[in-house]
Amino acid sequence: MKKFSWILALLAALAMVFVSCSDGGGSKKEVDLTKPDTVLEGAAITLTKVGNETLQSVEGNKYTIAEGTPNADNRITNAGFGYAFTAEQKEYKYVKLEAKITAIDTDSCAAFTIKKSSQFDDLAGFGSNSSPAYSRNAELNIGDKQNDTAVASEMRKDTFVSDQLLVSLFSGGIYFQFNSYAGYWSDKDNGVTKNPMPDWMDLAIDAKLMGEQSFTLEVTKITFTNGGGADVELTADNFALGKTSQALSDGPIVDVTVTPVGGIFGADKITAIYYGADKDSATTGAPQTEGVYKVFIDVAASDGYKAASKLEVGTLTVTLEPPAYLFTLAEWMEDKVDGATFAQSGILKSDGGTKKISDGAIEFTARSEDWHGIEIDISGFDNENKIIEIVVELQAMGAGKFKLAQPNKPYSDLPGTGAKVTVTEAGTVTLTTQLPEVYEKHTSNDDPTPLPETYVRIQTEDNKNVLFKITNITIQDMGDR
Repeated sequence: MKKFSWILALLAALAMVFVSCSDGGGSKKEVDLTKPDTVLEGAAITLTKVGNETLQSVEGNKYTIAEGTPNADNRITNAGFGYAFTAEQKEYKYVKLEAKITAIDTDSCAAFTIKKSSQFDDLAGFGSNSSPAYSRNAELNIGDKQNDTAVASEMRKDTFVSDQLLVSLFSGGIYFQFNSYAGYWSDKDNGVTKNPMPDWMDLAIDAKLMGEQSFTLEVTKITFTNGGGADVELTADNFALGKTSQALSDGPIVDVTVTPVGGIFGADKITAIYYGADKDSATTGAPQTEGVYKVFIDVAASDGYKAASKLEVGTLTVTLEPPAYLFTLAEWMEDKVDGATFAQSGILKSDGGTKKISDGAIEFTARSEDWHGIEIDISGFDNENKIIEIVVELQAMGAGKFKLAQPNKPYSDLPGTGAKVTVTEAGTVTLTTQLPEVYEKHTSNDDPTPLPETYVRIQTEDNKNVLFKITNITIQDMGDR
């Protein structure tokens, strides 16, 4: 089940009483770790209503969406709530929010996306929605209280406690936008399939169509603090691996590209990469013999994150010959004219923006929307029975968040931490994913019948003007499921 997002910043306390740290905008200021926390509870919390949806209301620390007819498209599209920081609260380093569902109608869903401002601006610089840290801040409540059997117990959330979030990430307050796409599930009790999420999203549950929600949420506690806790322990989910299969016939095996997810810190913090059967026997230097090797990394400590020694982050498969390529950009380019305008050919389709063929690559010269990208037609690949891996290499012309995503409703990101990568400056980006076994779309709210999704889109998120050049695309059959 897609982890709809209360996006997070996993940054915790520093060890000194007074430390110099960035406020998020590049400047430095002293943080007093002896300053007492400010804690607001219950009636001391006053929320504000955000957006023009008439079905929503706010009373003190309670936010309600009433069942009814939404403003547009049978979907609640402009609704949410926020808490505005006082001048004193803005001086703290972190904010932490706790909430609970106090009432919810049968089959309703409550899911929100954390936002930077009351204009619902997105927070930039965070990682894949498939990571546990991301999902931990995602689901306040999915499903209904009356039908617990429809939801696995470990997925149930009627209460919510966020991680510590940097105050400097927000513009004057912390805001949440109602995520209407939380309603894309199946009405199994009535034997009717309505907007099902793909199975690879972990779980299908009962829910109404978008816009038929009814619930009350109560923000129970907000804590402002300058620290007071240990720095965060890094896990494999904080890192995305580039190409994880290499063939000896292609030349010497090279180190796997390892990128911190969401730009939480620079790749220069990764000080060593090891390969081996286990942590004790792993050594540096890419292996040059056939086999499957675990990948471990050393990471230097950074603001909010502990150092890590030989942290396992994935595997590298070394083969004598590469697995069967179903598609390569190099082969697609064989009959293309350098300098020509990009035109749909074979499995590659234009999806907005201006682009051209440039020295064996697809180069964007103008973009004005995040979805301006390239779509890959995957209809000819048997992802139901085969493990189909897509690897995209591109050259980013500036900082941005790049991803592999579904171009049709419900507009899902593709699975895997490597399917969405953030870079803080121009450079090389590698995106990787394995197609889900069940990959579905629907055509409209009026006709929610699921259909096989036939495209994957290479695009950006929250960076609609950044330009990039796609230098390589490979699609491989990695074997039977």
